[in-house]
Amino acid sequence: MAECGWTVSAQPFTASGRGLRDPREIGADGEYWTEYRDLPGANLVARYGDGSGPVTAVAAHLDGVAGSPGANDNASGLAALLELARVIPKFDLAAPPLLVALDMEELGGFGARAFFTEHHEEIREVIVLECVAMTHDEPGTQQVPFPFGLVYPRVVSSVRRRGRRADWISVLFRPSSRRLAKSLRAALREAGGPHFAHLLCDPLGRAVIGPVLRVLVPALRNLARSDHSDAWELGIPAVCLTDTANFRDAAYHTSDDLPDRLDYGFLSRVVAGVAAVVAARAERPSPAGRVRGGDARTVP
Repeated sequence: MAECGWTVSAQPFTASGRGLRDPREIGADGEYWTEYRDLPGANLVARYGDGSGPVTAVAAHLDGVAGSPGANDNASGLAALLELARVIPKFDLAAPPLLVALDMEELGGFGARAFFTEHHEEIREVIVLECVAMTHDEPGTQQVPFPFGLVYPRVVSSVRRRGRRADWISVLFRPSSRRLAKSLRAALREAGGPHFAHLLCDPLGRAVIGPVLRVLVPALRNLARSDHSDAWELGIPAVCLTDTANFRDAAYHTSDDLPDRLDYGFLSRVVAGVAAVVAARAERPSPAGRVRGGDARTVP
């Protein structure tokens, strides 16, 4: 990032409280939680230029789990972040985004909470990149957990019509980030085709029905399984781009999560879509008052 002209700083934090055990350390009792005390970590924050005011943040977590090389989870998100660092300076942006590598996602989002708590006033919205490079062309490779077919009938119907092929990216959001999510879907489909991206709105944040659904439909909790959920909890509009991780990737959190299994063409199209949206939302208006750069085809 520094080589591309960004100013990069490490922002240390100390984590204490209830968190997830590393999956490889879960005992026979199946207990997933543990207590952490004064666990040191650090996020990396990259800034470009001297832009001020609320900006978009693009984030990916930099930690993995014990015993896994972590190529898709989450080196793929970090690779996308690095490519955005190369591409974004090519645009003339009034308010360049923050690029953030977050620590301790696998332990329960400690890094995200530390970052969003400290920087919430300068962040307008967040795009989280979480497992973004795994695809399969074969029919039946995309799992659809129950009852997603009832909650998202159009999306699931589209996926099933195409034989449940695992070749698309999901855009997870809540109503506060609906416009951002729709912009991302449009740009991603421009980059990858009409079936390349699908929207999934998380209903668990709704005041009345959310707590009920959390208990009755536990599968919906999968929509909050990354750092975007910590932004949601602090009231920051956020979306997460994910290939659905373990719902298509048999190597998730295993020693087989290796680079040669990833789809780099797919990853490049994800980057193109994100870069186009970030540029469109941050670019200087032209003399005619229009914003340029919103088409994924303009990405260098």
